[in-house]
Formats: sequence, structure tokens, C-alpha cells
Amino acid sequence: MFCLYAPDLISQEEYTFNEAESHHLANVLRASVGTTIRITNGKGMLFLAEIIFVHKKNCIVKIISRETFQRNSGNIHLFIAPVKTNERLGFLLEKLTELGVTSITPVLTRNCERRVFNHEKELAHLIAAIKQSQHPFLPELYPLIKFEQILTSVHMQVAQKLLCHCRETPKTMLSKTYQKGQDVVLFLGPEGDFLREEIQFAETNGFVSVSLGSEVLRAETAAITATIAVKTLNQLI
Repeated sequence: MFCLYAPDLISQEEYTFNEAESHHLANVLRASVGTTIRITNGKGMLFLAEIIFVHKKNCIVKIISRETFQRNSGNIHLFIAPVKTNERLGFLLEKLTELGVTSITPVLTRNCERRVFNHEKELAHLIAAIKQSQHPFLPELYPLIKFEQILTSVHMQVAQKLLCHCRETPKTMLSKTYQKGQDVVLFLGPEGDFLREEIQFAETNGFVSVSLGSEVLRAETAAITATIAVKTLNQLI
């Protein structure tokens, strides 16, 4: 069943899609009147709807039913150094969205190979992912920010702050450090990892260094592995 994105759909009995979604529904999916579709508003609601009018600029649906979801305990706020290629970055953002992270913040570190971040383009990857997976929540995507700036921001005031890296410094396994059910900030570095000075700066600002295991993982693999580890631990509560 097709799933579309409608961020302003909440309590309406009928809904008119914007031109972009209408074009996709009419010209790409070639849906017709009477077709049943799903809709996510990215804010915790999923809808079942029936198409009552099809046009490339304004498709209209009648809402059949709606369901409201609540986020589970253990919100994941992920901070990542953007990977170099567009393909790998898009893949990473899609998978993190499917896994249900609460927010994603691209972070500029010293070893970061990618120095720019197209927010609008990358947000489209997140929207495509919630449509594909029929997920009720769209992660908050923040603008690119420097590593030192975000560490001292108010946004960091959560229960746990974990820094994942491969440097030969004292650290424990993430699975033994994370406190199940708690909100967490996870910091993942670039391919060249964090500098030792960055690790020290993070630790002085309340971060705990953790390991994901003995393997050296690519940046996107590490981000996905850390997210899955936290989600698995929370499911064992």
C-alpha cells in the first residue's frame, strides 16, 4: 500500500496534498479514485485514507481512520560527522530514520572530509524513508554545527552522553555503559576518528567514551551499529 507524507494532517476529515505529493501520487504511482493509501504526518500519527480526486496538482483523500503513536523510552539523539559521498550519506540518513532515532545533527569535526551539508536535500532522504517504512515519526534534522559548539549547548542536557571512538584511550563497551530506558546523545566521529584533543574536550563536558567492539567500522556502519545496540537494550527492559 502506498504511503505519503502530510506534515499538517491531524484532525481533518478530508485532505488535499501539495503539488509535489499530488504529482507523485498521480503521475508516478498512477493512483486512481477509490485507491486506499496510508499517510504519515511524521509527528506520531498514521492515517488510512481513500482517494476521492486525482490531479497532478491537488489530489484529495477522505480519511478513513487514524492512529496515534507515542515514542518509546530511550530517545536517541545522534550526532554524526557527515560521510564523504552523497550516496553513503543518503543511505545512512535513511537507515537512521527507519530505526526511529529522535534527532540527527551533522557535526563538523577536525577530520571531517565533508565540510558542507545540504539540509533541504538531506531532509528529503528522511521523508522518503518514513514513507517507505510507514513510520509515524520524522526525526528532527538540525543544521551542520561545529563540534566544540554543540558540546556546550543546552541541547546536550540529557540523561546520558556517549562518545563512540576507536582511539586507544580508556573506554567501556556501549552495551555495558548505556542505562536502559534513558534518553541518550550518541556522538560518532568521521572516518579518521576524533582527535585526542576532541575526545578530551568531550570528556571534560560530561561525555563518556565508549567502544562498539574490536572491529574498525566505517562511519555509517558505526552510527547504525550504535543505534541498533541502544534500541536492542531498550527492548530488553
